[in-house]
Amino acid sequence: MIFDPSRGMILESLCAKINLWNTRNPDKRIRLIGMSATLENLVAVGEWLNAKVFETHFRPVDLTERICCDGHISELSTGNVIRDVPKRFRVPEDPECVLGLAAEGIYLRKLVLVFSSSKADVEKV
Repeated sequence: MIFDPSRGMILESLCAKINLWNTRNPDKRIRLIGMSATLENLVAVGEWLNAKVFETHFRPVDLTERICCDGHISELSTGNVIRDVPKRFRVPEDPECVLGLAAEGIYLRKLVLVFSSSKADVEKV
């Protein structure tokens, strides 16, 4: 989002103002802590913020990658079908089953968290 010309203007402006404040008020510095799982230009952002960059690949739980297409959930690495999304949770306009899987999780009283790569995708869901 930061350094992306089409998004993040408010966040970038806030960071710039904090940087300016910290330059002018070294005895009253504001500590800025940022975390991102997807920031591509981490080093550039760290340099811009005059910040220490910490990067780790530690995961407290295993990551399982699966893909859903036309109601079939498959292992990403093998392509093997694991199960089907129940028909009552399928939506014709949602071939990737995002809405259906979220609805199924909520129905089963599970925690549901949906990640999306763009604002447009979020608005679709």
